[in-house]
Amino acid sequence: MRGTMGVMVLMWTAIASAAPSAQGWIVWASNRVAHHDIYVMRADGTEVRRLTTLGGTMPAWAPDGRWISYRAGDGSTHVLRPDGTEDTKVFDGAPAFWMHDNSGIVCGLGDTFFLVDPETQAATPLFSKKDFPQLAGAQLDPGGITADGRWLTAHTNVFSQGYAADNGSFKGDHAAVLLDLKAPQSLYFFGGGCEPTTAPEGDLVYHVCGWLCSSVPDLYRMRTSDAISRSSYAAEISFPDADWGHEYFPRVSTDGAWLTYGATTGCHDHDSCDYEVFLHRVGEDGDRTRVTFDPGNDQWPHLYVGSLWRRDSLPRLLATPSGWHVVLGAGEAHPERRVAIKNSGGGVLDLVHVTIAYQSGAEWLEVIPAGSGNSQELHVAVRNTSLTEGSYRATLIMVAGTSSHYMPVIVEHAGSDPEGGSGCALAGGSGRRNLPVATLLALTALRCRRKRSSPPITQAL
Repeated sequence: MRGTMGVMVLMWTAIASAAPSAQGWIVWASNRVAHHDIYVMRADGTEVRRLTTLGGTMPAWAPDGRWISYRAGDGSTHVLRPDGTEDTKVFDGAPAFWMHDNSGIVCGLGDTFFLVDPETQAATPLFSKKDFPQLAGAQLDPGGITADGRWLTAHTNVFSQGYAADNGSFKGDHAAVLLDLKAPQSLYFFGGGCEPTTAPEGDLVYHVCGWLCSSVPDLYRMRTSDAISRSSYAAEISFPDADWGHEYFPRVSTDGAWLTYGATTGCHDHDSCDYEVFLHRVGEDGDRTRVTFDPGNDQWPHLYVGSLWRRDSLPRLLATPSGWHVVLGAGEAHPERRVAIKNSGGGVLDLVHVTIAYQSGAEWLEVIPAGSGNSQELHVAVRNTSLTEGSYRATLIMVAGTSSHYMPVIVEHAGSDPEGGSGCALAGGSGRRNLPVATLLALTALRCRRKRSSPPITQAL
């Protein structure tokens, strides 16, 4: 049942985040005992713990550290807690990457990729290879969707016979590309090589460079804002092979400040060579720290910055997604988003109370709570008719007992020319507007960055 709304004006003050550090935990796969299993250790290489015994590869942290996903021996996606408990199969296909908004894991089955909820195992179709006609007959290995929802990074062999991308013609067996989810017919060459990955914020993307770079393999970066010119394409990590410079498996830490990767002294095979885990501070030329010292194969490291997850005995409120960023065109229907309210602790959640703190505009959101206990959700809708062209921001402040959660909502109300700077259009054009809300979120372009200033207003539900 929805409560009565009251409105009051509050001053809004940004909360500064702590300086980035590597005081966290690395998950990775290693065959140091028998076959490949999933391990976790502190960022300094201490407190090594084996989490699985039946096999596993390609582990990755959930953005908030509450789950670790991995690929099981049968090719399916599993999740488990950082202490090794609650190991659960959540999808028949393999994991590709986590969404940066904490809404779930993207997993592939055939040519279709799904957004999978790790708690409920619900799978929502997100995108398909068929969405990108230029890749017909070519390989598509997704590496990540950028935090703004616009770009899909992927590895492909579309350039093996030569191909004219939107930013030039190239020829090579393996390539990392940027697929514009706002215009799926567009494809941009990122770099020759493989294993592209995205950062949790900003527009930097990374990959393993295998050709068209000064030495190979090395780890290169680029800004998606330079997709046409590739002017920012440069080495992030470049060492001679003999000096542990044969680098693969790049991953950006959950706070965006670190890059983890594996390296050998020249041996290439990904599953048998003596790859060791290294840690690099993003943007620091020449910075690297070797973390593992084992003759086995250590691969696919990923750093979570923060304390190791532990289940609370008391209820802990968790909302997924952790944020909502949507772009509206003129005349668009009112967008809606379902927000799942979860209990990541023990016991039963109190009824969730929601306050809307507006940083721009006023009363353009409608929030309807539903359910009770550990089965609650919010239906969030934008009152499109009350908005004019511009950028609007608000925060949903959710409280259940002593537990709280803050969820940012950003709306870009666009004009008709997304390229000219006067507005933004809904990603993918009118043909995608009947897709599930989760799909629209992932495919929504966030090109506009205009700001509107108005007194912050709070609504209490």
